[in-house]
Amino acid sequence: MAAAVILPKIYKEQLRVGLEKEIDQKIDADVTFSNVDLQLLRHFPNLTLSFNNLLIKGKGEFLHDTLASVEDIQLEVKLWSWMSKGEIELKSIHLIRPEINIYVLKDGNANYDIAKSSIDSTTEPPKSFLKIAIDKISIEKGKITYSDWLRIFLRKP
Repeated sequence: MAAAVILPKIYKEQLRVGLEKEIDQKIDADVTFSNVDLQLLRHFPNLTLSFNNLLIKGKGEFLHDTLASVEDIQLEVKLWSWMSKGEIELKSIHLIRPEINIYVLKDGNANYDIAKSSIDSTTEPPKSFLKIAIDKISIEKGKITYSDWLRIFLRKP
């Protein structure tokens, strides 16, 4: 029981730094969050990484647009994979009060296209310690807005 209280406190900052580094390597958007918490008992035997006030804002032509604003997000991480291999295996995502805004412009550009592309295919991409094996995604009290200006533009009367 003591380990359930002590271990999350020891590894919380290490996990936060790794997550920020991974986001910076993979996402081409401004991503901020606060109040990181790590718990062992919420989804036992897996760890739960929780953080508040997730904000994803666009860049370039979507500079002033908010793609997502989430009051609370909980990521369930497989404990044994992290402890034995040093990689984070993401099992589930729980979003509480998210506001997600999806826009597709007339030229086909979309604000959700925020994954960074590899610039040089001859060099090996940086090693990722994030493995995605999601079994469940839940949304509680969310709002999703979708505006597809390309479809409206191409529609014939």
